[in-house]
Amino acid sequence: MITLKRNIKIPSDRIVKLKIPETVPINERVEVIMNFNSKKNSYKSRIKALDDMKCDKIFLEDIKHIAEDFKHIDSEGWD
Repeated sequence: MITLKRNIKIPSDRIVKLKIPETVPINERVEVIMNFNSKKNSYKSRIKALDDMKCDKIFLEDIKHIAEDFKHIDSEGWD
């Protein structure tokens, strides 16, 4: 199985053409999957989610536990 992945912007004519490698035989069946990012995953919404974490009590508790787990490692010399 050969997997090819391309990230493209949708052109104004909304037509996407695929260049098939020469190694793929004529009449070979292929599977084409299109994934569309929704606005929920936009850059601004991801930044807002990160910003909201600074007030999330569960997240802050998790960070505190991680810091506690690594406090002895952080105090070791790195020579």
